[in-house]
Amino acid sequence: MVATKGDSMKLLLVRHGQSLANLAWELGEPIDHVDQPLSELGHVQAEALASAFADGLLPIPNRLLSSLMVRAVQTAAPLAEACELEVEGRLDLFETGGVFRYGPRAERVREAIPGSGAAELRLLCPHLLLPSTLGDEGWYDRDLEPWVESWRRAQALVGELVDEYRDTDEVIALVTHGLFTSLMIRVLLGWEPDLQADRFQPYFINNNTGTTLVTIPGDEDDAVWLQWLNRTDHLRPDQMSY
Repeated sequence: MVATKGDSMKLLLVRHGQSLANLAWELGEPIDHVDQPLSELGHVQAEALASAFADGLLPIPNRLLSSLMVRAVQTAAPLAEACELEVEGRLDLFETGGVFRYGPRAERVREAIPGSGAAELRLLCPHLLLPSTLGDEGWYDRDLEPWVESWRRAQALVGELVDEYRDTDEVIALVTHGLFTSLMIRVLLGWEPDLQADRFQPYFINNNTGTTLVTIPGDEDDAVWLQWLNRTDHLRPDQMSY
């Protein structure tokens, strides 16, 4: 795309639909691992979000990127249909902390697990494009991620996209997770956290399938615009969850 004066790229940040882990947390039930699929409500939320794109309530993106955690891929699948796009699976859009399971409840020790393999992910979303190096052994091949490393990952991802699209008017949609969305928003707004703190705070509330739109002007001296935060008007009150 040829840049013109006044071009501004947009990042549309999308949190996944309600997962079974979200539901268990809401009900106060134990969770054995974090890479869980969407709940029944989560599927309803994802379809409602897809309808919002199809009906013109939300801007149709030029690219649709997604975390490879199961709940994110399942959320992206109906969006791909509605927007007539492929889903670009990314290895850097996962939730803070990584992919892990919990040990015995008394200990709550976290242990990294590999996540889903290529064949399983493609079944969840036929329009999913995966890294060429990804096989069926699982995509998450690292230890648990300290939150400071999550912050640096958010910086790198936002920097990559801004460098590539700043001088265009393209809309890039990213299906990701609640805490990682907060990190990306803070990167975009230039709000650096205290890197010496034990945990990341404060963070932004993002409901399941809530969207946040940030406009980045082509001129680096112009202000970044947070156009909306945690928009959920595609959902009925009884479809809301966190």
